[in-house]
Amino acid sequence: MLNDEQNAKIIKEKINEILSRREFQNPNKKNPLSEMINRLWESIKEWIYNILFKDGRPERDFGIEIDTVPVWIQNVIKILLIAAAVIVIFIITRAVIRRMYFKAGMKERQNPKAADFLDNPGRAFEKVKELIEKRDYTNAFRYLFICVLLKFHERKIIRIEKWKTNRAYVREINATDSKLADQMNEFSLLFNACRYGGRVISENQLNVWLGFFESLGEDEKWQKK
Repeated sequence: MLNDEQNAKIIKEKINEILSRREFQNPNKKNPLSEMINRLWESIKEWIYNILFKDGRPERDFGIEIDTVPVWIQNVIKILLIAAAVIVIFIITRAVIRRMYFKAGMKERQNPKAADFLDNPGRAFEKVKELIEKRDYTNAFRYLFICVLLKFHERKIIRIEKWKTNRAYVREINATDSKLADQMNEFSLLFNACRYGGRVISENQLNVWLGFFESLGEDEKWQKK
């Protein structure tokens, strides 16, 4: 049989063993991962609350009670809901970005560039005539500017590239004919004011630059009809 001293020693060892367990060590210390999950969870709940009740307070308190569920299950549920929220945010963000790109693409199509007509230069002047018939002199002027660039490209005075600016084209023209470059610079400034500044072009202004365009060559397909 064990004596009292031995019994006391065994009891002490058992107590020390129990007290050394994790739940008895720094019981108030929080788990960083669990704390982060809880912060995200509260943010998600607040986000959902703002969406559902942005027009006023709900009739009853809004909340999701999971306090009776074991902690590890709570964390799994929270992680799944957070992941779902992230997916929803991603889908919404992608939809917004795609919409922005779509609008930008529409705007780009409404503002064609000379490079769009390299395969069929005559199509640009057909557009000019079509717009003149509609008395849309402002847009006819913009297409006329493209026609002039196409004519310079045809004569190998400039080389049309999508990335080039009108100023770059004027510099290329200046290398061949400074007088022509001065005229083209004036044309370019008016074009920029029309396209970016909303300037309206009159029929008389359009006719002036139609004359300039026609003076560039005698090719019948480029003549005003």
